[in-house]
Amino acid sequence: MRNMLILSLILWLCLVGSSVAQSAKAQEHLACIYSPQGNKVQAVFSAPFPLLVETSALVYDPDDSSFFTTADKGEPHLIQFRLVSDSIEILRAGVVQGLDGNYDFEGVELVRDSLGSKLLMISTERLWEKDSLVCFGVDTDSFALVEDRRFRILPLGAGRNNNLEGICHDPTNDWYYVAKERGPCGLYAWSEPVGQIEIFRGSEFEMRLMRFLFDSMAGKVSEHRLESLGLVSLSGLAFDRETGHLLMLNRYGRSVIELDVYPQEEQPYQILSVLPFEGIDCDFFTLQGISDRDRYGLAEGLAVFGNGDQKKLAIITDPGANQRPHLFVFPYLR
Repeated sequence: MRNMLILSLILWLCLVGSSVAQSAKAQEHLACIYSPQGNKVQAVFSAPFPLLVETSALVYDPDDSSFFTTADKGEPHLIQFRLVSDSIEILRAGVVQGLDGNYDFEGVELVRDSLGSKLLMISTERLWEKDSLVCFGVDTDSFALVEDRRFRILPLGAGRNNNLEGICHDPTNDWYYVAKERGPCGLYAWSEPVGQIEIFRGSEFEMRLMRFLFDSMAGKVSEHRLESLGLVSLSGLAFDRETGHLLMLNRYGRSVIELDVYPQEEQPYQILSVLPFEGIDCDFFTLQGISDRDRYGLAEGLAVFGNGDQKKLAIITDPGANQRPHLFVFPYLR
């Protein structure tokens, strides 16, 4: 009997030790973001997505405190959800009515038309017509294609699977901004009277980004992290209506880049800040050393919501191997 009690105690201690170790391991990967001053903040919300889909964009609807995301492979095309306590509640999921084929939906933005109806503007990586890439509108209630709400952006390097990853709208000046992922990366502006304007492209932006990083962050982060921040793959856009600034999700650099943008000026943009994040996706430099089982998903969608001290950033991931997408919410520190 005494030996049995000792064995039970040993087993209990092993279980407790294992639980503590697992808890400590989980803490190591707790997501965080850094303010421009270097202040580290933990995520205030973190949850796996209920559906096993390949999420690729994010936008917030303040009318009912919900989010929309796109699925960039297969069906459904669009998913509406909200945050409930510490989990995600799916409200709707469906395909775009009136659109034939799978156009690899990537970016999504919520806008209103001239009559006040809400539309989702979607950017795609696939070709709509020969040599043309498209952004188009979808009615939020019916998920039906709105034929007269589409425009084309033709960036340098179009035609490969690294095209229009993000879209957002500046309602004050009525500019749409569209981000090309890489090969080369690029940011484009579009408006009805002007058409397409290139804000930046490829190495020109990457060089300016590295100069900004060395001027503002050298000595605050390790040399390795500084180098990784300069890697660019644009995977999402959001427009902060409170500040009028454009936010770009850089999944290779594991950061959010804040810009002031002036489409028709000689110098069309200024880098304002870079907000590094950790614990969301895998380190680009160590991909080869990470097994598929252990890989995180890649940061794919970005949304900003709330005002003042209550403003927040949300990031949704493309799932890693054998994993669900994940949603993270952070305080938006200035």
